[in-house]
Amino acid sequence: MRRTSGRIVSRWASLGLQKLLLSELATPQGLNGANWAAERAALLLRIGSADGAVRMVQAIDPPAATPRLLNVALDSYVASADPLGMCPLLPFAGETAKGNQWQLIRAMCSGFSGEGSAAREQIDRARRPGAMDRIDVVLAEKIVGASLNGRRAVTVQWDDVDQLTRWRFGLALTAGIEPPETLYARADRNFQAWRARAPMAPLASRVQAADVAAAMGMLSSADMVDLYGATFDDPGTDEALRDRMALLRTAYVATDADDRVRAMRALWDRSENAFVRYSAHILTAHAAARVAPSDDLAGYADDLIVSMVSAGFDTSAARWRSVVEDGSLGWAVLAVAVPGRAQVAASEVSSFFDNDQSNEARKSAFLVAGLAGLGRLSSADRDSLAEDLGIGFGGETRWTRAIAAAAAEGNDGLVTLLVGLGMQGNDWSAMTPRQLYHVVAALRTVGRQAEARMIAAEAVSRA
Repeated sequence: MRRTSGRIVSRWASLGLQKLLLSELATPQGLNGANWAAERAALLLRIGSADGAVRMVQAIDPPAATPRLLNVALDSYVASADPLGMCPLLPFAGETAKGNQWQLIRAMCSGFSGEGSAAREQIDRARRPGAMDRIDVVLAEKIVGASLNGRRAVTVQWDDVDQLTRWRFGLALTAGIEPPETLYARADRNFQAWRARAPMAPLASRVQAADVAAAMGMLSSADMVDLYGATFDDPGTDEALRDRMALLRTAYVATDADDRVRAMRALWDRSENAFVRYSAHILTAHAAARVAPSDDLAGYADDLIVSMVSAGFDTSAARWRSVVEDGSLGWAVLAVAVPGRAQVAASEVSSFFDNDQSNEARKSAFLVAGLAGLGRLSSADRDSLAEDLGIGFGGETRWTRAIAAAAAEGNDGLVTLLVGLGMQGNDWSAMTPRQLYHVVAALRTVGRQAEARMIAAEAVSRA
């Protein structure tokens, strides 16, 4: 868990990891229960789930908190824009609560407990030269000023701030201030996930962050639709966003199927950014599932299938098998996504190679890896196709041995953790066909066929 940095290329792997970490898990032998919760919360925070990290921290009674849990709790509450959530933990912090951030947390809790003089004294101590950057103290002071006895007007200026930190993000939103977009643009993408799920952030700001958050696995298709719907009547919505929401409405409610699909196409094609394009497919997944298969819409079949499968609507996507063209992207996604699919012939897969325009034929390589991991290729066909593409599935690493052993023991929880460990990277270029093969094969072995199929389909879609 500690070696999983949090940048996971697969949306479905991230979803599986979140579900595992938030489930009821026995504490490993020899590990303190609070520290086990802290490690789970820390990983949830690293993969972008600040609210999930808070839920994990809250599962431990404050008197049982360990130094490790307290430090993770501070990071989690700040990232979820709820620094005052730390107040019940302060009486149990003791020597752990050292440093400037802890001092400012005490100031905020004092202010909202009616101890205005104590809060002001703690703020003034944090203001000493060299203690903290001015913006970090000012944001805490702004929150204290909002308390009953704060009585101190504070102006927050971002002119000299060149970096968005977890502290600045969380305290700014708590104080009702939106950090500048330029800082978001330079920050880690986790900030977009935290922003999209922060109830106190402006709706238009949350929609702007939703593209990255959805592609990371932090927002579902239904979450995105709800967010867009809530923004439609918001007076802060600009015209460009309002036009996009009008397209989404057309995609869902237009009477004519052609109008619905054209609206979806406009959403899919609004950006060349890979995250934005994939998240647009997630956004329209429910709408795509409502489109009846038709030869007249065959030209849209690839995108409709990718859209449905991005949200797990595999049975709805399977209806398009009679419409989709052999060797197309839609055909390839269905080849790995549809449940209970029989073996696929090498000649069928080769027809996709001829149409593959991806860089270094990575879609084809992932298709072969996914089919092999799902057991849908014979060994001879797998080896023949792999040779044609110049890839291989042999060779061992510590990770391949570990995930194969966990799968052989039927330890699906450990397999899920190792999937997250093995799928780290900024994007799908970090993955190899051999890694994907082991991920899919291990998940299938432990009975997680649905996740195996969805990860394989995502790889083909996003490569």
